Amino acid sequence: MLDALRQAARALKSQPGFAAIVVVVLGLGIGANGALFSAVNSLLLRPLPYANPSQLVEVSLPRRGPTVADLKNSRSFAAVGAYRIQVFDVLSRGAVTRTIGFSVTPNFFSVLGVEAAIGRVFTPDEHERTVVISYPYWREISGDPHIIGQTLSISGEPRTVVGVLPADFTLSIRDAVVFLPAPDNQRGNGGIVARLNDGVTAASAQAEIAGISRALGAEMSAGSERATVIPLAQALRSNDANVLLLLQASLGLVLLITCANVGNLLIVRAIARRREFAIRLALGAGRGRLFSQLMTESAVLAVLGGLLGSLLASWSLGIVDAGLPANLERRLRGAEGLSIDATVLAFLAALSMSTVVLFGLAPALQVYRADLMSTLREARATSPRRQRLGRGLVVAEVSLALMLSIGAGLTAKDLFGLQRADLGFSAGDVLRAAVDLPAARYPTGERRAAVVAAMAERCRALPGVELVGVIAPQYFPFGGPRVRGSLFALRTAPGVQARAEVYVANADYFRAVRIPLLKGRLFGDADTSTSPPVALISASVASRYWGTRNPIGDEIRLQAEEPRSSWATVVGVVGDVRNPVATDVQPTAYRPYSQSLEASPILMVRTNRPATTLVEPVRQAMHAIDRDGPEPRVVSLQAALWDYLSYQRFSTSAIAIFAALGLLLTAVGVYGVMRNWVTLRTHEIGVRIALGARPRDVLRLVVGSAAATVFAGVAIGVAGALALQRVIA
Repeated sequence: MLDALRQAARALKSQPGFAAIVVVVLGLGIGANGALFSAVNSLLLRPLPYANPSQLVEVSLPRRGPTVADLKNSRSFAAVGAYRIQVFDVLSRGAVTRTIGFSVTPNFFSVLGVEAAIGRVFTPDEHERTVVISYPYWREISGDPHIIGQTLSISGEPRTVVGVLPADFTLSIRDAVVFLPAPDNQRGNGGIVARLNDGVTAASAQAEIAGISRALGAEMSAGSERATVIPLAQALRSNDANVLLLLQASLGLVLLITCANVGNLLIVRAIARRREFAIRLALGAGRGRLFSQLMTESAVLAVLGGLLGSLLASWSLGIVDAGLPANLERRLRGAEGLSIDATVLAFLAALSMSTVVLFGLAPALQVYRADLMSTLREARATSPRRQRLGRGLVVAEVSLALMLSIGAGLTAKDLFGLQRADLGFSAGDVLRAAVDLPAARYPTGERRAAVVAAMAERCRALPGVELVGVIAPQYFPFGGPRVRGSLFALRTAPGVQARAEVYVANADYFRAVRIPLLKGRLFGDADTSTSPPVALISASVASRYWGTRNPIGDEIRLQAEEPRSSWATVVGVVGDVRNPVATDVQPTAYRPYSQSLEASPILMVRTNRPATTLVEPVRQAMHAIDRDGPEPRVVSLQAALWDYLSYQRFSTSAIAIFAALGLLLTAVGVYGVMRNWVTLRTHEIGVRIALGARPRDVLRLVVGSAAATVFAGVAIGVAGALALQRVIA
């Protein structure tokens, strides 16, 4: 073995340029794949930081179906817990901060199998005013190891800190800060997590829950919604998987380019050494020994390329981390972060060995099977068959690089298309100002409405402000957690199960973002909390449920699954608003803000100058109304939309980088192949010149050969990209 390694080292040392090109090409291809695979490993492959995570599932129930308590006697589950994402006002360091938190059933953490890093989690009968906080939040507010027993004011209520969660705890893409105990019978749009009994699958558990829902249907009117049970890892990671696996597939094309590159270089080198091998065979060297030497040389190149790839991957982790969308960054903070661990190292080793050994096998087998006399006769000529093989690999490189480049162009086109798409409203010169009104400070809807009105009036008084509208909830215009919308009933069609996303707004909102009024009227001053309820519907709702009939004057009951919902008269039809990344229009209905005083609305501020110049004046004007409350979050609506497209921006940027890397590898490969091709044909070129060929004729020969090969790759790459586009579309 040592002799074989020494011979391989001497052989590679005799051609340092060849060895350097192979190692660099390998390092670039393997390093890029390794850096991205570290994110795939951290976010998708590592088990969730819970006890026996494969037994955990997320359960989705009909909105008026069984509760967590109803599932206690299920044969499928060993334990069932629930959580609800909420917004809390946390008083810390003398300032109120609006934060994301979870209300969880007391057994929630025991269902997950999570223990506190400091203190304890909730006990099964926890009903006191207690709180468990996240590890990052504990570090932010103090990092005091003696925090247990201290008091936090959460939405005006003092709560005793009983525990700090582990640093690797993660449950959703949101930054959850505080966890409060909640009763078992909570319903609604939160989440339910259950632990399966041994031997039970998610499918069988779903079938059992569906039976329970049907049994309760007559009493609870579950409607057309269905219960679902999916593995918790799938529920938490589905969005991440779509993005990361797409990018890993794109890098797979880069790896194929790397493979073709290295294979071509090894084949060209084997052709250059065929006379050496023929002489050694004639002198009695065994074919097996020559085969072993070539494979050893390939292994040495694999190790060197893998080492360089590992260094590049490690160096690139910061770049990958910085480029990740915010949601993925939060998930990484909950996981162990990006790192080159044993799994990533094994992946890098497998890539490097398989890449070179696979293509090192072809020239080694050529030597093993070579005929001695024919090899000697070909000593000064290049085999046409081998030329075809080498050029075929160059064609493959060029076509793959072009497919990747065209793919990058198409994703960029889609991204900019999303920016310019008709969303049904005008985002230009509009500010989006989120208002948080703590319940402890503003316990009634009337007080909240007065503050919102005062903030709107202050904003209207600013130079450059034309209109100020109000819209809630705050996830507008990006769609909320209920992607199918809320049930609503039609007085004229009692049996219809209609759905629409429900918002509350005032009339100036529609004017500020320029949503057109298609029929009827907008909300007016007469639509107050004491007047009959009214509603607006979008064009898609009118078309879907009224057809050609006029909906004006008809009555609907929005959020019909809520017992306290009331009938409202349709007074107008407005244009549809589209989610930037949704394929279909989301049916929408609106109630007047004056009749549904939401705690956390958004002010939409239309300006007659660049909106970004008024961000700070608007923020200061709103904050002046309540300087002790949370500061308003003011951004341009264009910036909010751009931030919402973070996954698309990340994918586009990454694929563009991969395409550039693919082109670089292809250029290096084509250069290396043509360099060796010219070296191999030096004798032929000399003969041509001796017979009268001019230098430009020789140049035409070399360039023409390279151009023909590249053009063939371009043709195949364009055809492949068009075919791939049709498949994806």
